[in-house]
Amino acid sequence: MVENNYTGPVGRLNLPIFGSFLFLAIVLTFADSRALLDPLKDGLQIVVVPAERIIFGVRSGVGEVYSLGKFWKSGEERIKNLEERNRELASQASRTRQLEAENGELRGQLGVASLPERRRLPAAVLGRGRYLALGEGSRSGVRVGQTVVYKDSLVGRIVDVSPRTSFVELPIDPGVKVPVKLNNSGRARGITVGQFNSEVLLDQVAQNEQLDEGDFVLTTGEEQVYVPDLIVGRVGKILSAKTEIFARAEVDPLVHYDDLTTVFVLLD
Repeated sequence: MVENNYTGPVGRLNLPIFGSFLFLAIVLTFADSRALLDPLKDGLQIVVVPAERIIFGVRSGVGEVYSLGKFWKSGEERIKNLEERNRELASQASRTRQLEAENGELRGQLGVASLPERRRLPAAVLGRGRYLALGEGSRSGVRVGQTVVYKDSLVGRIVDVSPRTSFVELPIDPGVKVPVKLNNSGRARGITVGQFNSEVLLDQVAQNEQLDEGDFVLTTGEEQVYVPDLIVGRVGKILSAKTEIFARAEVDPLVHYDDLTTVFVLLD
């Protein structure tokens, strides 16, 4: 038989200490029920409440500092965005004034009327596949059928629109036909036809009309498809013989579509 000699706290209960705590608990409970501890509680609150307020204040202060930091950072970002936007608008306004001055000089040389009063919406060029993709859409007032220009040169016509983007059909697009006139001493008319998405061909010019290399080719505005008096290009190499019914020639656009970064949509 093994004798248990363990005398630790679990094995042996200290009755005097337990009895003291039990007696103290009974006394405190009785005193609290008779409101005898209220003065003591008030004294403790004098110490505890200010401490709680200090702790709460420190915590709130830290939170306010953190919130202020976030607000300051957010404000800096807003200011930065506004400054960038203002620079963009100033650049666009400067570009528009420069284009208007250049257009006036060019129109003076060509002897053609000024464009109708239309609002020119600057649009960033996003890229070019078959169509030229622009960074403006229906939310900015762009719609199908509107003419797109760079300076006074025809860039094309809007053929597809989403809320934030749009797509421009270029004069080089296969099958695109633009009624045109020649800016020379005669009254020659014809059409330009897109070739292989890379070239423009002038066709259906009467043989009795004067056709020379370097002549400006301008839109007529017929059928209200394109705004009139926009430059499609200049007459390049003449392809037809005098014996043919109509004269034909290559047209060299004044704008290089792959190099465009900003164009202007003529809004209604």
